[in-house]
Amino acid sequence: MRRVLLTTVYLLLIFALSAQNAKKQFRTAKKLIESGQYQAGINRLNQAIELNKTFKEAYILRADAFELLGNFEQAAADYEKVASLNSDQAAFFFQTGRLYYLSENNQRAIIFLNHASTLDAKYPELLLFKAKAYLANKEFAKALIAIETALRNEVSYEHYYVRALTYDSLKKYPQAIESYRQALDLNSGQASIYYDLIRSLLKNKQLDEALIFAQQATQLFPYEAEAYKIRSLVYYQRRELFQAINDLSKLETQTNDLVLILCTRGKYYFEFEQFQNAKSDFSQILHKNPEHSSALYWRGRSNEELMELDLARADYEQFLNTGSSSKNVWYYDAQERLFVLNRETEAPQISIEYPLIIDGNKLALENFTDSIELRGQLADKSGLKQLFINKQQVKLLSGSQFVCKLSPKELSKIEFIAEDVYNNRTELSYDLILMEKDTPKVKIRYPEIDARGIFHVDNQANELKIEGWIIDSSRIKEIWINDRSVAFNKSVLNPGFSIQLTGLPIDSITVKAVDVFDNETILYLTRHHEN
Repeated sequence: MRRVLLTTVYLLLIFALSAQNAKKQFRTAKKLIESGQYQAGINRLNQAIELNKTFKEAYILRADAFELLGNFEQAAADYEKVASLNSDQAAFFFQTGRLYYLSENNQRAIIFLNHASTLDAKYPELLLFKAKAYLANKEFAKALIAIETALRNEVSYEHYYVRALTYDSLKKYPQAIESYRQALDLNSGQASIYYDLIRSLLKNKQLDEALIFAQQATQLFPYEAEAYKIRSLVYYQRRELFQAINDLSKLETQTNDLVLILCTRGKYYFEFEQFQNAKSDFSQILHKNPEHSSALYWRGRSNEELMELDLARADYEQFLNTGSSSKNVWYYDAQERLFVLNRETEAPQISIEYPLIIDGNKLALENFTDSIELRGQLADKSGLKQLFINKQQVKLLSGSQFVCKLSPKELSKIEFIAEDVYNNRTELSYDLILMEKDTPKVKIRYPEIDARGIFHVDNQANELKIEGWIIDSSRIKEIWINDRSVAFNKSVLNPGFSIQLTGLPIDSITVKAVDVFDNETILYLTRHHEN
């Protein structure tokens, strides 16, 4: 019994010391935070909370320090812990919801703000933040109910402003405009109210009123770039493009968002048909970022208007190759424009590798087997669309090659139709014939030749005329004598030939004849030498 009592006293002493140490860390942290040393204060509070997991004041102070550092999510988590320790206190649930809203976690914000409402429906600013959270979460109808209820309890410029933003999101522009005006009546020094009011007026096509407020904004906030951007937008919608461009030009050296300024001004120049100026703005953007997709597209458009078509093609091609272009609203337009720019009128070329082409319009087969494999290749300046062989569509392989199996027993001819993406078309038709396998026969008329293939000429002669003819059942394609091509009539069967050889005494003659089926004969002749 005594041992149990001693153990209990020992544990109580430990808890008391931990609590004292936690409070000591808390007091040090408070001084650090009050002096602006937020992170150092947070570190002390971490130690205090480690010593006392239910130290409510430490959680609240740490949450305040996190909020001052802009770390809203961790601040919300600390207030959520406090709310769990004090489940009947609306204030802690409100602070948790407010901080989750600031951290853009709107779903959790709504949960905690709604719970705070069940504990105290009239808690200050509760309805205002509920409306903000619903608005950010795109639950516009609920946002409107919350802010209208809030306005019945309290009137402030912020309440009117949130109601205006809600009406704006619901596309109820007249009501939005009225609420923006009410917000300005209570706080005319809030620049964002002016800008949102002007945008709502533009959406409601009230261009004159939009210009009045835009002029006021540039007078009230002459050093804010947004004031000139919004007035430029008003001028643009009023089709006063010179003034719209002028306002953007004022910002060229006064803003960190130069790319957006140049891109917007470039589009205005383009619409104003000042294509060279437009091109210059887009080129400045691309000098800094060569893959800026919008700048590539619009410079391409500018080059196209300037009839610099090769440059336009290059810009469109680069635009289409950028990673983000497929998500761009101009992607399909750029494809169509490049398609038109690349238009050509040359028909595809069909090259047949097998079977052998004879006389330009015949395909020679070795025999009429059950199946032949037709092979060839297409060539075109643009993209090939389709190939038909005997009305059967044939799939193109890599390098625009094709292979097609046919049964020649059932065919007398083969027809090809090739078409490219611009509908340029080639049609070819070939008759099928059997390939002749007999080799040509060479007959020499002069000089005289004996049975041994020896020719007789003057021993001192340094020139020699050779005449003869080729006998073959098909036409002859080539005749060569001593590696010299011989001219002859290729359109007739069994053509004659004649050639004059000159130079040193000619000791031998080699005659080669090749027919259209590539059957060839080589005749070797030697000169007679007297003993």
